[in-house]
Amino acid sequence: MSKLRLADYANIAQVISAAAVFVSLLYLGYQISLTNKAIEASTVQSVLAQTSSTYFENATNEGLAPALARAADGRTLSTEDKLRIQYMWMGVFSNYENQFYQYRAGNLPEAIHRAYGARIHKQVTTIAADFWDANGNLFSQPFRTYVNTLGQQQGASAPASSPSSPP
Repeated sequence: MSKLRLADYANIAQVISAAAVFVSLLYLGYQISLTNKAIEASTVQSVLAQTSSTYFENATNEGLAPALARAADGRTLSTEDKLRIQYMWMGVFSNYENQFYQYRAGNLPEAIHRAYGARIHKQVTTIAADFWDANGNLFSQPFRTYVNTLGQQQGASAPASSPSSPP
């Protein structure tokens, strides 16, 4: 057996260190994957909690339900009623805009994004049509474009009905 020279030991050490770097990179990739899954799970929880909170606040708002009932019956709305309904829709659509940007950032799964898209489409073509027509310009351009193209993606729009029914 021949004796190994110093250069041979150096070559062996380089191969071992390259293998160690490779294993470290694999582990880093695994850790990044776990972190991304945790971020996605946290974002889903946050978006759904925000939606639930918005709906709960609307459901328990003692002044909102009568205003919505008056609007649904076609009765004249007071300025206070109109503001309550407008603020309700501002809260709902702000929540939708947050969801939209979380999806674009890669933090929200496609299935949840599509479910929100279906809700938005239904609302802007029916119960929130008047709100969106009057206030859509208060939201970001990318979100407005998204909302306005939902109808094209999902087929013909349903006729508009009361702009004040709850989401």
